[in-house]
Amino acid sequence: MDKKDLDAAYELKRLLKTGVAVNQTKEAIRARAEVFATFANVAELSDLKKWQREKLFEDAKTGYLDLRPKNIQVVHRWAYRLINDCIDKGEADVSQFSKELARPRRIQWLPQDSLITYDYAPRRHATIETWKKFCLQDLWALLVSSKHLFRRCPICRTVFVATGKKKYCGPKCTAAAIGPRTDYMRDLMRKRRAREKQRGIEDGNR
Repeated sequence: MDKKDLDAAYELKRLLKTGVAVNQTKEAIRARAEVFATFANVAELSDLKKWQREKLFEDAKTGYLDLRPKNIQVVHRWAYRLINDCIDKGEADVSQFSKELARPRRIQWLPQDSLITYDYAPRRHATIETWKKFCLQDLWALLVSSKHLFRRCPICRTVFVATGKKKYCGPKCTAAAIGPRTDYMRDLMRKRRAREKQRGIEDGNR
């Protein structure tokens, strides 16, 4: 294995060992997810407003996502299709998508580890095809995450990056769903009293 192959292998091992790009901070992962969520909300890139396009590349930079003008069309097409299929159908056909991902071409056993060489060079030797594969690999990692980061707001139907049990995309849709806060709190307390009453009845019957 020559030095170029060895560099590529170590770079890709860091990239793909956990299935996500090298930078694993929560901020970086969320920024990458925001990029793909933006893609999932527009059927055509021309539908993006100027500020949305600017935020897109800003999030890509924050998330260490190798998004380039020459690969954005392909990345958008796959993000739009796969994210919407996963949300709406609960599944997505990735048979063609998988052909776009990096494929292993060599495994090497080392004294304390194993080293897998993939079919493209590290970033400093990157081509347009390489940048595309880095982006699609990040998309794949987010899709197979057990956290299911992408959800659709039941009010406005926007795809958003979810945190915790968040059900709506923002405060406006949350308010529209639960109504005025006084009504919401009144309903919440009514349900709580009903549960406590039922619990008291069950305890008395024991």
